[in-house]
Amino acid sequence: WGVDGVATTIPGDAHGFPEPAIQTIAAAPAGSLWVGGGGVSHIEPDNDGIRFIEYYDRDSDLGMGVVRALMVDSDQSVWAGGNTEFESPVSRFDGEAWDYNALPLEPLERQGLDLRVWSFLRDFDGDLWIGLISDGILRWDGESWTHWGPDDGIGGTDEDVDTRVRGLVQDEQGNIWAAAGYRGLLIYVPDTDSWEQWPVAEITSWVTAIAFFEDTSLWVG
Repeated sequence: WGVDGVATTIPGDAHGFPEPAIQTIAAAPAGSLWVGGGGVSHIEPDNDGIRFIEYYDRDSDLGMGVVRALMVDSDQSVWAGGNTEFESPVSRFDGEAWDYNALPLEPLERQGLDLRVWSFLRDFDGDLWIGLISDGILRWDGESWTHWGPDDGIGGTDEDVDTRVRGLVQDEQGNIWAAAGYRGLLIYVPDTDSWEQWPVAEITSWVTAIAFFEDTSLWVG
């Protein structure tokens, strides 16, 4: 959609994707877009169309087959998260190449966690937060991991409910919020190092999307 409200449809296969299964989009400050699906495509809006920059998949050391989450970091590197059937569910692009060993996941794998990734957040202190498909939320502080899972009221393996953490945001007061599916809207409480469910009026308790706007409003769906 342009600022004039006019929509333009752009075929995915014209910009690297072998099929039009787009899962996620992240915007870079310079104006380009990173698009995730069966790989990652880097594109840039150009007048009424799109300029193709590059497409990356496992052959480009992306490390995963399906990309569910993308985040442009404060240093302009790009994080991709997705499924675990190949080298890694997390990969980082530094502007030149992807690195699927960017984070030490071995301690988490030894715990038997399901590390399929659905969301990222870089907080004001520089910590990296990761939302998982069923095993809750991870935080990497640069030296060690913190994990909150089903025992902490996040995630769960019941196949009849959706407990994916699809979104993580931080508001201007520094609060961390999570769209946690069946678990609802969650807020992190630093004093107790725990998560609490926040009541959401007039809609289902299921929360699958979340966004924080510059006017300080928080939107959930």
